Amino acid sequence: MKTAVFPGSFDPFTMGHLDLVNRGLRIFDKLYVVILTNLSKTPFFDLEHRLAMLEKIAHRFNGRIEALAHHGSLVDLCKLKNINFILRGIRGVSDFDFELQFCNGMRNLNHELEVVTLLCSPEYSWISSSLARQAIVLKFDYSKILPEEIQEFISKRFQSTNL
Repeated sequence: MKTAVFPGSFDPFTMGHLDLVNRGLRIFDKLYVVILTNLSKTPFFDLEHRLAMLEKIAHRFNGRIEALAHHGSLVDLCKLKNINFILRGIRGVSDFDFELQFCNGMRNLNHELEVVTLLCSPEYSWISSSLARQAIVLKFDYSKILPEEIQEFISKRFQSTNL
């Protein structure tokens, strides 16, 4: 069985992320969608909420994706789960340099790792988690930015409170 890790901060999980999961499942039998700690970012949603959102998405895929949070290195997680593939996405040219460095870093740390990078589908290239967070705070329509499960989660948990 071919399995990959799809890492990110998923703050929140967007339609772009969902597109990568759908396309990744054409290549892999199973995906671990993993929330990693990004020390250069201050999360908008706490880890518990991000994991709950991912678990709602996971139900859609009948066991083919598993949501989890990992506090250590991605390389260690891949070794622990015996996974040799990492799924990544590129929205545009601005993402390319970071993803190239990421790929080379992962391969340098573990020569068994292969990073599979998919180009973003054009209809999602404008979507980012930053844009989603702004739409949530400003109470704009985020129906084209966030999957239905995430929209429901946010409206139930966050729209009645001040963010």
